[in-house]
Amino acid sequence: MMRCLKTLGAACILAAVLPFAARAGTTGGIVGRVVDADTRAPVSGVLVTANSPSKAATSTTDASGTFRFLALPPDTYTLSFSRSGYDPVAQAGLSVFADQVQSYDVAMKRALKTIARVTAQSAAALVKPGTTSDVYSVNAAGQQARQGMSGPGSLNNAYGAIASVPGVMVDPGEVGWWQTVHVRGGDIDQVGYELDGIPVNRAYDNAPQTMLSSLGSQEVQVYTGGVPASSDAQGISGYVNQVLKTGTYPGYGDANLGVGYPAFYHQASVEAGGSTPDRLFSYYVGIGGANQSFRYVNDSDGANIPFSFFYPTSAIPGVSCGVLKCTSYGTAPYLAQKSNGYTYTGAPSPVLFTTGLGFSLASQSLRDTVVNVHVGIPQHNGLRDDVQAMYVTSENLNQYFSSINDFGANTLFAPFGALVWDDSFQYRGPAYKPFQPNAVYKYMFPSSPPHDFQGPLPFDIRDPNDNGYAGEKLQYQHEFTPASYLRFYGYGSYSNWFINGYNSDAQPFYGWELPYFLPDHTYGFNLSYVNQLSDQHLLSVTGAYTYSALQRYFVTFFPSDWPITSYVGRNGKCYDPSSGMQVGCYDQSMGTLTNPQPPVTYSCSASPKLPACAAGVDPQWLVTKTFESGNQGLNQVHAALTGYSINDQWRPGDRLNVNLGLRIEDFTYFFGDTSPNNPARQFWFNAYNAEYCFAPGVNNNKPIDRTSNGVGPCPVVGGVKTLPLAQSPYGPLINVSGGQYTTARFQPRLGLTYSLNPNDVLRGSFGIYARPPNSSWVQYNTIKEDLPSFLGSHFYGYGFNTPDHLIRPDTSYNYDLSWEHRFKGTDISFKLSPFFRATRDQLQNFFIDAQGGIESGLNVGSQQSEGVEFALQKGDLTQEGLSGQLAFTYTHSQIKYQNFTNTNQNVIDQLNGYIRSYDGFLKGHGGFPCYFYESAGGRGTTNCKQAGVVLNPYYNQPYQNVFSSTAWYPTYDIIPGPVAAANGYAVPYVATLLLNYKHRRLTLTNYWSFNSGAEYGAPTSWPGYNPQSCYAPPRSWTATHGKAVDPASCDDFGNLPLFIPDPFSKGYDNLGAFQQPWQLQMGLAVSYDVSPRITARLNFTNILDICGQRGYAWDNPYVCAYGSLPTNFLYPAGNFYPNSVSSRPPPQLQYPYAFWFNGANTGFLGVTQPLQVTGALTIRL
Repeated sequence: MMRCLKTLGAACILAAVLPFAARAGTTGGIVGRVVDADTRAPVSGVLVTANSPSKAATSTTDASGTFRFLALPPDTYTLSFSRSGYDPVAQAGLSVFADQVQSYDVAMKRALKTIARVTAQSAAALVKPGTTSDVYSVNAAGQQARQGMSGPGSLNNAYGAIASVPGVMVDPGEVGWWQTVHVRGGDIDQVGYELDGIPVNRAYDNAPQTMLSSLGSQEVQVYTGGVPASSDAQGISGYVNQVLKTGTYPGYGDANLGVGYPAFYHQASVEAGGSTPDRLFSYYVGIGGANQSFRYVNDSDGANIPFSFFYPTSAIPGVSCGVLKCTSYGTAPYLAQKSNGYTYTGAPSPVLFTTGLGFSLASQSLRDTVVNVHVGIPQHNGLRDDVQAMYVTSENLNQYFSSINDFGANTLFAPFGALVWDDSFQYRGPAYKPFQPNAVYKYMFPSSPPHDFQGPLPFDIRDPNDNGYAGEKLQYQHEFTPASYLRFYGYGSYSNWFINGYNSDAQPFYGWELPYFLPDHTYGFNLSYVNQLSDQHLLSVTGAYTYSALQRYFVTFFPSDWPITSYVGRNGKCYDPSSGMQVGCYDQSMGTLTNPQPPVTYSCSASPKLPACAAGVDPQWLVTKTFESGNQGLNQVHAALTGYSINDQWRPGDRLNVNLGLRIEDFTYFFGDTSPNNPARQFWFNAYNAEYCFAPGVNNNKPIDRTSNGVGPCPVVGGVKTLPLAQSPYGPLINVSGGQYTTARFQPRLGLTYSLNPNDVLRGSFGIYARPPNSSWVQYNTIKEDLPSFLGSHFYGYGFNTPDHLIRPDTSYNYDLSWEHRFKGTDISFKLSPFFRATRDQLQNFFIDAQGGIESGLNVGSQQSEGVEFALQKGDLTQEGLSGQLAFTYTHSQIKYQNFTNTNQNVIDQLNGYIRSYDGFLKGHGGFPCYFYESAGGRGTTNCKQAGVVLNPYYNQPYQNVFSSTAWYPTYDIIPGPVAAANGYAVPYVATLLLNYKHRRLTLTNYWSFNSGAEYGAPTSWPGYNPQSCYAPPRSWTATHGKAVDPASCDDFGNLPLFIPDPFSKGYDNLGAFQQPWQLQMGLAVSYDVSPRITARLNFTNILDICGQRGYAWDNPYVCAYGSLPTNFLYPAGNFYPNSVSSRPPPQLQYPYAFWFNGANTGFLGVTQPLQVTGALTIRL
């Protein structure tokens, strides 16, 4: 549920002590000159009127013939020009965009005494003299026409409108929050977002906090290039600004009701807006909601197509362990006898996978409220000030196909038994003290409904994922003269991202929606000053301050029992309670919650020389972990962003406009408390520094435990001697807590337009843009006291020896040109825009610890994107006849990776490590034809006739070359890890087409979208067993297979398996080895005015949804985007089959790639979606 906001009163008090912020993107302007048509001399004293439902304003030309309107709300205006002695002129259809000042010059003819006439002109939508940004704007009517353009998930938001403009790629078929908007080859977290001028990129991950709801949306602007210096949104690849509706004169009231089929859809909203005739008071109020269900592939969610669409419940290569546990043959894992009659491996396997798309987004509930009020304050000189009060809430509650009913009780209960609430216990006693039994309390699963402790999970309850936003804004604008004003506003907002994985936590292997809590409070203040200094110079100066106070809490599973006590002496060292010998604290068998004080069996009276018996040691069981749940994370980093800009729009003549600006930004991070005064935490830091050693490249570049149970010398690995952490290149781990760091960036901006003639405009821009690092990347902390083991195993090898990561902002350099042309005498115009974009120090997600599944972000390289945008537009959607728009984009995007700071390796080197590991088993490259059993050390041997060895299946295979670490590669959202993130995002060709025909009461709208598909592939897609990690197979296996490895008898030393060449491509798959299918979608909308007050509308979404396959072995006509197998940690079959348990793999595991599963935010599955029909009535009140 959405939390209540702090009052704006508190925000206004803070305004006195905090810096100011930038001009909001809520108003635009028109400036121009009036000249005599015959002499080209300026005409002074012309009365110019700008009129629209949102505002009426007047201006008078000065001695240079200049007129100006600097603060017009976005709308379509008619400009009227009149002066005695000249024919009046009216120019209609001028669309004002927020944050843009456009130039319109008018030539007036001297009036003949015998004739009175009005010269009427029209404006072309794509020809914009004076607009130096590459910006596309979609008004409310255009947004409605584009509903469903990117699939059923865009029926209630602006993503369909965003997808329709050039330079943008939105993955079709997404249905939730933060749908993937790529601008000019950039990643989704590189786009800046504003809501009515308020920056809404969350500091934690740069995600948009708002839902981009259709309710109250007056205009959606998409900047593909030339973003103004005054814009506060944090992004380096495009910018989206949503402007809210204001009251109009005359007023209006609408009620909207909608239903849908075959998937459930109900929608209702009420909107009202009005204004006094003099526009001194205006208001807009909107309240709406929608409940929607979704279908994928077909109306059965693909469940009727065998083995193609699935989600795993209990599947690992070769062997799967369920409720009956894995038994052991020697020390190798084996599956127990199946007394329940189910086959756990092989094909078919009814309990390893769901039928249909588990953990896809099943339903969505949207709730929105918008209130926008303006009050004008007249001045004695005819000018007026303006006060705005705005309030917005938006809630998006998603539920997933995750219940027992969705998966099937048979599928879940066979491997696990009945699912129960993952309730646990809390220990509330002091740390580093003896255990207190009365300090243990029951801990009910977070945000769960009332239930019995660890009672059965309801069959129908689904895992929810809740995203919410609430924002308040108070703005005051004072006009000094018609040519200058000062604007100030303050705002406060709250957003949340809450995941409550009721079913996920109950499933021990493949639960997806694990508990995750991210609340954020943001406050900001803005000040801007604008002054038309002369007819040639429009000066604007801005300042910006935004403060974000957030925290994140992430937990995997809540254990009922966990290691809680260590047997520790007064000297801080650990001892074995059975022998009295010193052991490493990380090697010790700890006491558990159910057995916190295991018996001490050594005797100091019998053996007084034992280390534990030394004078002053006196070991005892102390609580060193008050909670344990894997890598549960806590982030309490706060961020403050300060920006200043100065901008001059210079107009040296009627044809040339130059926009020159500079933006300076400071990014400050306030680090959280990492509990340095907690004695248990300091105990673990001391233990880790004492017991671990390091050498670059050893142990997968991670610290390694000392020999002799953690108290011996540092080991020698592969001939390389490791060193104690204090002597290693990065030093010991240090628990630095609190403090702050600041980085700054200078960002010059240049834009210009040149009018060749009334029908042709040339435009160009250059800009440098910076993005602050996500606050999730700059510090790491855990709930458990043992923070150093998390830091050491995940980050130490990258040179980080504290919880803080001082990474740099990434920067982009953007260049573009445009030719804007209107065909003379028509309403057809086009815009052609080549562009080039390059980045430096690009921040990117990648698996910083592949085995632990930990993603982080570091400065990894430099990206280049070049291409061309093309827009063709005819007419106006609201006018009679045919109108429409064609948008086309070509993009070529690639990245070159740089070495990580303080290291000599980059992302590609990490991937090459998997290839080198495989090559090490080949003949002539260090491999042996056979290896001894793991129980005998796993050594290599050339004598394959002796007992106790297995054959090396890789020995005679071809050598595999590594990838170039300095080459250019396709762009990926996340750098691939083991069986994860195998898909890129850059799509070369994207096109959309909107055709609209209006005849009296009837309107027909036909929309199409096409994309050529991105690239995908990864060298870590096909697993293989390590022949050094195998045990003696069953006699039945050796009787038929001799010394060949039984893959079910190999454990890969408890680590990741090898990754071997893809048998389908005959080698390691490079990044971008494969091309995604092309996708074509088409929809149709029919609108009819039943009466002056009632309009009926039918929308047929996805009449066509076709994905053209590429001829690969895993092609599926219903799949539009391929990636790693669902979950990003499900392994395909690899060479683990046949084995002693199963002769063949489950069909779901037979290929390295399947439909792309990305259920966290958008429910995206990379599959086709069936037809959805929605009907709506708009009733004008």
